[in-house]
Amino acid sequence: MRTIFLIFFLATTFVVAGQKRLSEGSMTFSVINLKAGKPEGDTLSSIHYFKGAHLRTDLIAKLGNSVTIYDTRETKGAIIRDFGSQKILIPLDETAWQDRNSWFANSVIEFLEQEQLLLGYTCKKAKLTMVNGAAIEVMYTSEVKLENTNTEFQFGDLPGLVLSYTYTKGDMTVIYKPVSLNFDPVPIQKFDIPNSGYLLLDYKESKK
Repeated sequence: MRTIFLIFFLATTFVVAGQKRLSEGSMTFSVINLKAGKPEGDTLSSIHYFKGAHLRTDLIAKLGNSVTIYDTRETKGAIIRDFGSQKILIPLDETAWQDRNSWFANSVIEFLEQEQLLLGYTCKKAKLTMVNGAAIEVMYTSEVKLENTNTEFQFGDLPGLVLSYTYTKGDMTVIYKPVSLNFDPVPIQKFDIPNSGYLLLDYKESKK
């Protein structure tokens, strides 16, 4: 029994020791929208920033930007939309944050054998089937562990960092392709929420 326990302990220690921990850094994706298999609109950029409990996602388009900032410790944040002269700030509390991430809740996860090398990391494939009939195909790596998994693109309890995913519902497809993974420090000012210059909009009103 002691021998079996020792083997298990050494194996577990090896996995943890060889795994990078992402507590601070950023990830960049290119975002492609398809309709009936054909590109629709411009390619977007999505940048995710992490710093402990602080999360930020920038969705960047030619017409403007949408930024989501959230502090998982203080359970507050905001969605900031800048589209020309339209500047809107939508405060987020814990209930609103959970609602934003509820679309993939109760999904059925199927782990597949397919592997792919992305950004130098070996990734495995998983398929999530949503309750609304949509499907998400994910490539994730167990070589990197994101410490704060309460973020929008981790889809719950996948055993690794998501490096790409494809969302499909009907004839609509959204593809997130990896561009970079960065472990450099992120300035805390990156998570500041502006306190002026924006029209305040209630979260529930923003969903109408």
